[in-house]
Amino acid sequence: MNVQVATRAKQTQFRAMATSSPDLAVWYLANIDLVREFRQRHWNFTKEYIIKHTTHPVATGGSPITTWLPNQLGTVMRIMEEVDGSLQAMEAKGQTVSSQHRELLETIRRRYRAQLRILSREVDELARKFGQEDTKTI
Repeated sequence: MNVQVATRAKQTQFRAMATSSPDLAVWYLANIDLVREFRQRHWNFTKEYIIKHTTHPVATGGSPITTWLPNQLGTVMRIMEEVDGSLQAMEAKGQTVSSQHRELLETIRRRYRAQLRILSREVDELARKFGQEDTKTI
C-alpha cells in the first residue's frame, strides 16, 4: 500500500469509522471486495496468459510468480477477514446487520472464503510445478 495513503488512513482512523456500525462495516467490506475482485482478475489473467505458457518461476517484474500476486490477493482477503471478525463481534454484542444488508454480507463472506481456499490450493500446485518450497505466504 502506498505509504502516504496508509499514513493518512491511520491518522483519520478510517477503519475505526468504517467499522463503527454493522451496516457501515458491510459497506466497507463491499468496497474491499471490489479490490479483491480486481486482484482476482489480475491473478486469473496471469494464470491464463503467463503461467500456463512458461516454465520460468519469475514474473515480468522479477518477483516470484507463485507468490507476488497471490500475496496481494491474500492480503486483501485477510483484511476482509478482519472486518468480518469485527462484524461478528458486533453481532455477538447484539448489534445486527440490517435485513437489507444481510444478503450482501453473506454473499461476500461465501465469495472470499471460497476464494481463499482455492488460492491456497493453486499456490500449492504452482509451487510443486516450479519447484518452489516457501510459498506459504498467503
